[in-house]
Amino acid sequence: PGVAGPAGPAGTNGTNGTNGVNAARYIVATTLADGATHTSIQAAINAALADGYGPGALPDTTILVRPGTYNESVTLSDGVHLSSAAASRNYITTINGTVTLASGITSMRCIDINGAADTAALSVVGTSGATQLTISDCNVYGNGAGVNGRPLFVDVPNNGSGGVVYVNTNFRKLGPANAA
Repeated sequence: PGVAGPAGPAGTNGTNGTNGVNAARYIVATTLADGATHTSIQAAINAALADGYGPGALPDTTILVRPGTYNESVTLSDGVHLSSAAASRNYITTINGTVTLASGITSMRCIDINGAADTAALSVVGTSGATQLTISDCNVYGNGAGVNGRPLFVDVPNNGSGGVVYVNTNFRKLGPANAA
């Protein structure tokens, strides 16, 4: 073989994204712009599960949710965490619908829930083993009459770690008061 030629000029560096946000694998936003991968929180959770994250898998993964209102019901999964991409608690990332965790351990941070009418806004309902949600810096609003419009419903067995751990989170019932 012949002698190698001189090295070519160095290329330019790419643009730098916001630390931690553009590096995420799953980014939810109201539009598919600026690096967003999904416009639905549930679609991002489903993609994470299809990619091998979720029950029994290590490591866990976190889905970043950009500010906006998401009109959908969401089923959380073990090891797939949700976090608002907003820097702090500021009431600008909201799920209009119900949020449910049926098994596993996960967390949600800085995302408000505005429950659908006459259903529990947030339900943690395990049947066996550990079922636990850590929710921090959130507001959870139940909407409707009677117990069906409650902000939180928890029904987990006593035979394992289960329930809800909440930090700096408000639970409020909106709508008519319970009938006497």
